[in-house]
Amino acid sequence: MTLLLRRAVAIVVRPSATWAAIAAERVPLAAVFLTYVAPLAALGPVATFVALRVEGERSGNATYHASVSTALSEAFVSYGFALAGVLLVAAIVNALAPRFGCARDYGRAYRTVAYAFTPAWLGAALIAVPGPLRYLQLAAAAYAVFELCAGLAAVMGATRSRAAAFAAASLAVALVAAFTLGILAAEVRALGGPSTATGSRTTHEAAAGRVWYTPLRLAGGWAPRNVILSTPPGPEGSNGM
Repeated sequence: MTLLLRRAVAIVVRPSATWAAIAAERVPLAAVFLTYVAPLAALGPVATFVALRVEGERSGNATYHASVSTALSEAFVSYGFALAGVLLVAAIVNALAPRFGCARDYGRAYRTVAYAFTPAWLGAALIAVPGPLRYLQLAAAAYAVFELCAGLAAVMGATRSRAAAFAAASLAVALVAAFTLGILAAEVRALGGPSTATGSRTTHEAAAGRVWYTPLRLAGGWAPRNVILSTPPGPEGSNGM
C-alpha cells in the first residue's frame, strides 16, 4: 500500500521523472492490475456508495437516499466499468500505435493507461464530498489527459509532437465506444421493465439519462448522484436513510 501511494503521488507531482521510471520497469501486467489498478479504481465506486446511501441528493425540502441494494449495485457496476476502461483504452492505444510511429506492445499500452488514469481515480473520491469541491473531479480528469500524453511519449515512444494527437485519437475512439456501451446498457435497463412513470421520469427516460456518464465511469469509476437519483426512490428513499 505504501508503494501504491508513493507511485500515485509521484506521478501527480513529478510526472516526468515518474514516467521515465515506469518506462524502464518490467513489471508483469498482473502485478500492475492487482497492486495498482484494482485498489485505485475502487475509490470512485466506494465514494459513489457513500454519496448515494449516506449523503443522498437534495430535491426541494427533501433528501433522497438510495437503498442499500441500489447503492451497492451502482458501486459494483462503476467498479466494473473502471476496470474495463483500462483494458479498453489500452487496446485502443495499442491498435493505434503504428499510426503514430510506435510499435504495438499491449503491455506498455496497459501500463501507460493504468498510470495515466491515476488523477481521475484520485479525483473520483471527491464525489463523496458535498458542495462544489466535487467538481474538481473534472480538473482531475483533465490532468489525466496530460498524463496520458506524457505516458505515450515516455512509455510508448511517441514523439512529443505526436503524443498529443495520439492521446486525442485514442480518447476519441474510447468516447465513441463508451457512448455505444452506454446506449446498449440503457436499452437493457429499459427492457428490464415497463415504461411506467416514477416521480417525473419514466423507466426509459431514466435509463437514457445514464448514457452520457458512461465515459466517466470508464475513466474514473464514478457516476453523478443526481443522475442516479433523478427518479426519487421508493419508501427507503424519502427524507432520511
